[in-house]
Formats: sequence, C-alpha cells, structure tokens
Amino acid sequence: MFNDIFDNIVKIMSDDEEIRSSGALLNETLKTFISSYNLSGLNTKRLINTIINNIKTNNHHIKIFLVDWLDTLNEIPSLKIIVYLDYVLSDLLRMLGDK
Repeated sequence: MFNDIFDNIVKIMSDDEEIRSSGALLNETLKTFISSYNLSGLNTKRLINTIINNIKTNNHHIKIFLVDWLDTLNEIPSLKIIVYLDYVLSDLLRMLGDK
C-alpha cells in the first residue's frame, strides 16, 4: 500500500502548484509515518525502483522530491539503503550538472 501511495505522490509532484502543495502535505505525513513506525511491511526494493525509474525526469520538482526521499530513507538505520547506492549514484551526479 505504501508504494502505491508513493507512486501517486510522484505523479502529483509534476502537476501545477496548487496540487503540488496538497501533495506536499501528504508527503510530509507519509515521511513522518515511515520514520516513526515499524517498517517490516515496507517493500524497500520496490520503493527504490520507483525512485530509480523517476529520477531521470526533467521535472525539477520530482527530482527534489526524490532526493528528499533518499535522504529520509537514509536516516532510517534499519533500511540500509546504501546497498542501492550503485543504482542511483550516476543519476544523482548527473543532477548536479543540471541547470
């Protein structure tokens, strides 16, 4: 269920300002939930795949959203997302060169 919600928030982040604002509220609630509760049901691999599949976008709102989520996930010691760094590092470095 979490991954379905996350997928839809990614889509919302590419919409107009008013919709992004509403999506941002949902996003903050979701991050609070993920950071505060047992994550045994979280499909980390699917979540990272969603990030990987969307990080190549030209939409800077989505890029910021995804980098923020990588940071949030990195702060949760039980997730150990460092094992997925290989899959996102080149895209993160490419983003540094974006204008």
